[in-house]
Formats: sequence, C-alpha cells, structure tokens
Amino acid sequence: MKNDNMKQHLNITNSEMAVMRVIWSMGKANSADVEAQIAERQNWTVATIKTLLGRLVKKEMLAKVRGGRFYTYTANISEDEALKKMGEELLSETCKTRQPMILSNLIKSTSLTSEDVKQLKTLLDQKETVTEVECTCIKDFGVCIHMGHYAM
Repeated sequence: MKNDNMKQHLNITNSEMAVMRVIWSMGKANSADVEAQIAERQNWTVATIKTLLGRLVKKEMLAKVRGGRFYTYTANISEDEALKKMGEELLSETCKTRQPMILSNLIKSTSLTSEDVKQLKTLLDQKETVTEVECTCIKDFGVCIHMGHYAM
C-alpha cells in the first residue's frame, strides 16, 4: 500500500498486524525471521505465517523480493502511517459526539512518560475548538442516541 493508496481502508486482521509489527521492527525479514519472532508466542505453523505474508503482499502492505531460497519482505507503509490510518478509521466509524470518550479512554489505558504528557498537553492547548460537535449517527434512526437530539 503505497502513499498514493493511503485513502483506501487499511483492512488488515489482528494476525496480519502481528506479522507487520515484526517487519516494522526488523526493517525487512523473511518467513523464517517472522517465524522465529512470533510462531511460539502465537502457536502458528510456518504455513500460517507464509499465508499471512502472502495476504499482506496481495493487500500491498508488504513488498517481496526473492533472495536465494527465501523471499525478503519489506513494509510498503510505515508503522506510524498505519497507526494513524487505524486511528482515523476508528474515529470515522464513530459518532463525532463519542470521539472525545474514545480519546479519553485511550489516554487512561496508555502508559505515558512525563514527556508524552507534556506533548499531549501542548497539543490540546493548541487545538482549535468548536462550539458544538455535530452528531454523525446513522441517519435512519433520526435521533442521536448519545446526545438525545435529531441527527441531520
């Protein structure tokens, strides 16, 4: 998935994400490298790992190059780009009136250094606010179940 395709849905499973994390951590890897990192923890066979790598290549998340007996895999999308896209997708699928609750819960459940907290405070201080957040619930229901008013 190259940058020009970033508008597309990320569309990867939790298992595929585990494989991507290995590739991101190592920079590049072959199936044996991936197996060494996650097979025991995940209780996956070599065949399962190869299947996941193949799916990620098909989804253009990974590129593969033949080198001797093995293919070497590299990510077509950075971890930062993927995480940003995942966050955007989560928020886009949620009523805008509920998005602050998601952000609050993420902050509460995340281990943060004092520098992380400082950066978040700075970001919040610089954040432009709005007077009202428009409901984006499913229009067929007609009423925002979160705010008690009609959805537009």
